[in-house]
Amino acid sequence: GASVISQSDVVWGDANWAVDGTGAMPIGSGDVTASVWVDRDTGELAILTGKSDSFDENAQPVKVGLVRVAFSPPLWNSSFGGTFEQRLNLAEASVEISTTTLSVRIFADALSDAVRVSAIGVDNTTFAVHSRVVPYRRSQPTALGRNLCFPRFETPDVVVGSDRPAALAGAVVWYHENPKNASYVRDTMGNQGVDLDQSGLKDPVAGLVFG
Repeated sequence: GASVISQSDVVWGDANWAVDGTGAMPIGSGDVTASVWVDRDTGELAILTGKSDSFDENAQPVKVGLVRVAFSPPLWNSSFGGTFEQRLNLAEASVEISTTTLSVRIFADALSDAVRVSAIGVDNTTFAVHSRVVPYRRSQPTALGRNLCFPRFETPDVVVGSDRPAALAGAVVWYHENPKNASYVRDTMGNQGVDLDQSGLKDPVAGLVFG
């Protein structure tokens, strides 16, 4: 049962190793995934999200984006004097972070294709939260070694500013849109002498939007 599974929970007592995601804890629903860690330098909660149908213009499965959530008081800092525990709860498929002042839980909601974060102040401690997205893709050539036989180019993500719809006021919004007429699939088929437009075949990644 759950009590047996919980014996194998991964528990860390500090964030000294976590700065670039190499020590992230994984969660997911089978469709939505996330790598979760607390940045040792900033104390921010970092959530690198992914989804099973997110493919870029190079037909590569990619992460959706990196969201950073800052708490005040922070989850961690270099002169941290309180308690800290980060637990990968295997029975509940969640990451739980407990400090002297905060209790935070991160999990992938299978019913709504979302990664959710809940936070409670210990002993009614008040706290502030600020979230931001870190652009994950920028205008740059892709690195070889990702099953690509020749250099490719990856278009940047778009972070939506203040001109967003009223329904999204206060939200952190970003997206990536694959070009409609420039994809790895089209170029690969063209190298084989197949014109997608004339063949009637559909390019599965052209124009795909995720975020």
